[in-house]
Amino acid sequence: MLGQRDYDGGGESWLKALETPPSSSYGAALLFDAYLFQSDLFFQTRLLLPRKREMEFVLVPAPMKGIAQLAERRPEEAWETFKIRWLQPEVSAETYSNNLKVEITAEELKLHIDTTCAMCEAGMGRVLFDLGLRNEAARVFADLIGKLDGNLKYAAQVLSQA
Repeated sequence: MLGQRDYDGGGESWLKALETPPSSSYGAALLFDAYLFQSDLFFQTRLLLPRKREMEFVLVPAPMKGIAQLAERRPEEAWETFKIRWLQPEVSAETYSNNLKVEITAEELKLHIDTTCAMCEAGMGRVLFDLGLRNEAARVFADLIGKLDGNLKYAAQVLSQA
């Protein structure tokens, strides 16, 4: 398990990475990898910070698991991981609610579901990109443009032109 200090460093690295727009499709793909890998940090921060609680452990949500599977050159498994959670994003919210022992508000639930779906769509786009299916990946990232902002939106624009 990562210590709090290590996990804080991961969050700081993620924020630093977001400050620089990607200069290539490869850089845009790596930015999405970081986005997916930090999914637990995002979800826990959104639920614990308003309740003045700190992280005690790391959970491995589907976006983090899927991007790890892709990094391990297991694209079929990664695709299934992203697809299953994209089809049932509420399961992720339930998992966080149960493990963190928090009552999720309607607003938090909507954000969690929307974010889970966007992350899983990005993950499926990353699988297609890695498999060399650039036209199919471009369509996925084009659909994501309106769901993202900042450099993630720019990265989606870069990958939608591949």
